[in-house]
Amino acid sequence: MTRVRSLVVAALLSVTAPANANLISNGSFELPIVPVGSFTDFIPGTMFGAWRTVGTGNVAIVNTTFNQFGISFAAQEGNQWLDLTGNGSNGANGVEQTIATSPGSTYAITYYIGNAIGGIFGNSSGLSISLNGVVGLTGRVTSSVPSNILNWSRFEQRFIASNASTTLRFINTDGPSDNSNGLDNISIVEVAGPPTSVVPVPAALPLLATGLAVLGLLGRRRARRR
Repeated sequence: MTRVRSLVVAALLSVTAPANANLISNGSFELPIVPVGSFTDFIPGTMFGAWRTVGTGNVAIVNTTFNQFGISFAAQEGNQWLDLTGNGSNGANGVEQTIATSPGSTYAITYYIGNAIGGIFGNSSGLSISLNGVVGLTGRVTSSVPSNILNWSRFEQRFIASNASTTLRFINTDGPSDNSNGLDNISIVEVAGPPTSVVPVPAALPLLATGLAVLGLLGRRRARRR
C-alpha cells in the first residue's frame, strides 16, 4: 500500500510540475557552445535554438572564462552568457523568443543584467523589454566603483498574458561608447495569480507589469572595437 501511495504522489507531482516549468528555452545561452575563453557573434536574423537575433547589429555569446583588460567575464549561471552589445555593435541589438501563454494567466519573469565597469565598458548596462511589440520595462544598472569582474543584477517582474503566444524581446540600450551589456539566466513561469501591482490590460495592448530589481554580483568583458 505504501508503494502504491508513493507512486500516486509521484504521478501527481509529474502532472503538476509543468505548470511551474521555465517556458523560456536556452535561457542561459548554453547553446550553441562557443570556444573556451572566447565568444561567437550572431548577426541580425540568425537563429540559435529558440532565440532569434534582432535589431541593428550583432550580439555575442560569451564563454564564462573570457578575460580582457584584467576583467573576468564569468556567466551568472552555467558556462555562457549573452552580450547585447555584440562585437563593437553597440546599437539597438537584441534577441527575441516566442512562448506559449494562456490569456488571463499571470507569469513571473526573472533575468540578470551584467555590467562591467571602467574604460570602454562604461559604468552602466541597460536594456528594454517588449512583449508582443510593446515595451513594458527599461532596466539599467549603474556603478562608479571599478571592479575586476562582471557585476550581475537580478530583475523580476510579472505580467498578465493577453494572447495564446507572447514574444519576449530584449534590446540593448547602452550608448555607443559602452562595450559590454550582459544578459543571462532568463526564466518565465506561470504563477497562481496576479500580485496587487499588476493590472490586466486590453488584448490589443499587452504590457509588462512593474517589477523589482535586486542587485547581485558576478563578472565579464570586452574592448574589441573595430
